[in-house]
Amino acid sequence: MNRNLSTALKFADLCVTLNHAEILRGVSGELLRGEVTGILGPNGCGKTTIGKLIAGLYRPSGGRIMLFGKSQNPKQLQKQVLFILQEAEFQFFTGSVLHELQYDHAVTPEFEAKTEALLKSMDMWDCRNRHPFSLSGGQMQRLTLMMAYLSDKPIVILDEPTAGLDPKGRDEILDQIAYLQKERNLTVILVSHSMEDIAKYVDRIVVMNKGRKMYDGEPKEVFAHYKELEKVGLAAPQVTYIMHALYEKGMHVNTEVTTIEEAVDEIMKEI
Repeated sequence: MNRNLSTALKFADLCVTLNHAEILRGVSGELLRGEVTGILGPNGCGKTTIGKLIAGLYRPSGGRIMLFGKSQNPKQLQKQVLFILQEAEFQFFTGSVLHELQYDHAVTPEFEAKTEALLKSMDMWDCRNRHPFSLSGGQMQRLTLMMAYLSDKPIVILDEPTAGLDPKGRDEILDQIAYLQKERNLTVILVSHSMEDIAKYVDRIVVMNKGRKMYDGEPKEVFAHYKELEKVGLAAPQVTYIMHALYEKGMHVNTEVTTIEEAVDEIMKEI
């Protein structure tokens, strides 16, 4: 993790209790400007709840959230943080893709040119006059990403952005998230249950389990605990298991690599 980056958002001792059930207990952490953080964990662990607290959609039972050094209430957070739902279709209100992108913006010639360029770069220009509900799942996700890009909010949270997509579609969406994040230097949170999907896209991973933070670190640090992750129903990327298996068979490879490209380099060096 690059600690030279400044803190965008910090949360301390967050607690949530609903219907006498403890959803989160004493969760603290921070987001760095321009960093991509993955919040992962099994179903019901509290990961989506953290996202909704940061976005101001829930009010915590305890704890506080600070944005750029100042404590924030839910209404203030909603103005600065964009939360993109897992069910993308619930976020569409108007009659066409183009209208969705122009919604709540001053449509100047400059904005129109920016929108056109974005639609073309995301391979969505031919869909501009279609109703969002006529789009495929992958196209809907692209539309939500374009909405995030055109938003002036510095922090974007995506809840299960690859849900329902095939492997090719998952890679395309994650590549587009990475591209748009760098273009706007967004601070991004990816909420997911799959480490395999997002391992190579995040700077940091926070693992939640039963409403508490289990691990918080760079991917290689978190994946080093792959056996502990298995015990709570999570699996590290397949490359982690492959590299550990090769090491145990006597190959001097780095077991901390997190991508296929890094693994190939390690194996070729050993060969």
